[in-house]
Amino acid sequence: MSKAIEDVAGIGPATAKILQESGILSADDLAARQVEEVAAIKGFSQVRAAQVIAAARELFVLTREDPVNTAGPAEQTAEAEKQPTKGQKKKDKDKKKKKAKEADKKNKAAKKEKKKEKEEKSGKKSKKKKAKK
Repeated sequence: MSKAIEDVAGIGPATAKILQESGILSADDLAARQVEEVAAIKGFSQVRAAQVIAAARELFVLTREDPVNTAGPAEQTAEAEKQPTKGQKKKDKDKKKKKAKEADKKNKAAKKEKKKEKEEKSGKKSKKKKAKK
């Protein structure tokens, strides 16, 4: 007897509807899928797909008398965890922007300092200093 898709940890009514619209009608159907198949469905990342497949397979194993080999989901979960999430990608992008801004500030400060040294050597004052006086 097949278990309902909602019996899988992490699957609520809304997600169950999305999965059912994609042809995954039961926990057994979900357990038989590959991460890439589920990740292609709207609302599923590689990580989430691996997690719900692993949960479905665990549920499937627990309801059968003869356990099924579950080495697949663990490997798939580990592989999916290597993939950066959208949140992680955004954090990485923000870090790069911050580093670029800091480098730009340093470059501007270095140019300003170099200009100041050059003016001091030549004995001239900058136009800004003249304008202030």
